[in-house]
Amino acid sequence: MTVSPLFLWLGRYTTSDNLGLSRCMLVNDTGQFEQTYSSTEIQNPSYICTSSSNTYCVSELSKHDAASLHRLDESGNEQQTVPLGGDYPCHVSLSHNKRWLAIAHYGTATFEIFSVQPSGEIGVRAFYWQNVGSSVNQSRQEAAHGHQIVFAPENTVVTVDLGIDALHFYTLDDTGDTPALDLQQTLEMPLGSGPRHVVFTQNGLKGYVVCELTEQLCVIEKTLEGYWQVIHVLDAFPEHEENGQAAGAIKLSPDEKFVYLSGRAQSVISWFDITSSQTPQYRGYVSSGGDFPRDFEITPDGQWMVISNQHSHNVVSLKMNLLTGQPGEQKGQLELNQPVCVVCH
Repeated sequence: MTVSPLFLWLGRYTTSDNLGLSRCMLVNDTGQFEQTYSSTEIQNPSYICTSSSNTYCVSELSKHDAASLHRLDESGNEQQTVPLGGDYPCHVSLSHNKRWLAIAHYGTATFEIFSVQPSGEIGVRAFYWQNVGSSVNQSRQEAAHGHQIVFAPENTVVTVDLGIDALHFYTLDDTGDTPALDLQQTLEMPLGSGPRHVVFTQNGLKGYVVCELTEQLCVIEKTLEGYWQVIHVLDAFPEHEENGQAAGAIKLSPDEKFVYLSGRAQSVISWFDITSSQTPQYRGYVSSGGDFPRDFEITPDGQWMVISNQHSHNVVSLKMNLLTGQPGEQKGQLELNQPVCVVCH
C-alpha cells in the first residue's frame, strides 16, 4: 500500500539574497524529504499556521521595516499582505472556527486579532492591545515581550508574555454583531521563568508551558471554579546542569500521552510521560540532529518528529516510538538556511 506524503511548510530567517518560505514533502514510509522549493519573497517568515486551503505567516521585522501578515494559497502563491501594528511579530494562530487570526509581537508586547472571511481572506483588525511591565531578569525582562497567542477551548484566547512572567486568559465572544474580548484571568508564572509557549489538552483542562529563561516545564490546570493554577514546575532538561536560558518549543503527542520540549542551547529534545494524573515523568532526551532546535513538529499520525535546527541550517526527521514516546533514529535530513518553524499541512 502506498502511503501519501505529508507536506511541510518551513519558516526561516532570511537574507537579502535568500528570501521566502520553503515547502517540501515528507515521505511517510521512509522519513525522507523530497521536492523542496521556496515560495514568495517574504522576509523572515518565522511563524506559520494553516487552514485547509490557506497558509498564513508573519514577517518578523520591526514596524518601521514593514512587519506584516501574509496569506498564501494552496500552491504557495501570495494572495494578501496586511501591515501589522507592532515590532517583531513572532507568533500567529488561527481560531478553531477559522474566523480569527491572532498575532503576538515580541518587540512591543502588542497583540492583534484580525477577522477572517469564509474564503480565508484576512479581514479587519478587530482587537489590538499591549502588555506593560518587567520582571527580575534585567537583561531579558527589561520590558514586556509577547511570545505567543493561541486559541484554547471554550472560546478562550491565551497570551504568553516572557517579559512579565504571565499568561493572560481572555474570553472571545463572536456570537453577536460586535465581537467582544474580555480579560478573565492573569496567571502569574514563577519569577524570572520567562514563559515562551503553551499547549493545551483537547478537553481544555490542562496546559503545559515551556519557560525559556529557567528552562522549566510548568503544568497548569483549570479548577472546578474555572480558574487556572500552576500545579507542577519541573526541570525541562534534568540531565543537563547548565541553564542556557534558551528553552524553545513545546508540543503534545497526538494521543496526548507525552509532552516534548526543545533545548536550543543543549541541542536536544526531551520528553515526559503525562498519562498519569500526577507529576509528569521524565523519560529522557535525544539529540536534535543539529544545532539550536528552535521548533519541531510531530506529524498528525504520530509517526515522525520533524526538527528545525536554526544554527546548523538543517531540518531532520526522527522516527517515533508510539509506545514509549521516544524519538528514534534519524531518517531524513534537509539543508535549509536558518529554519525556525515547521508546520504539517
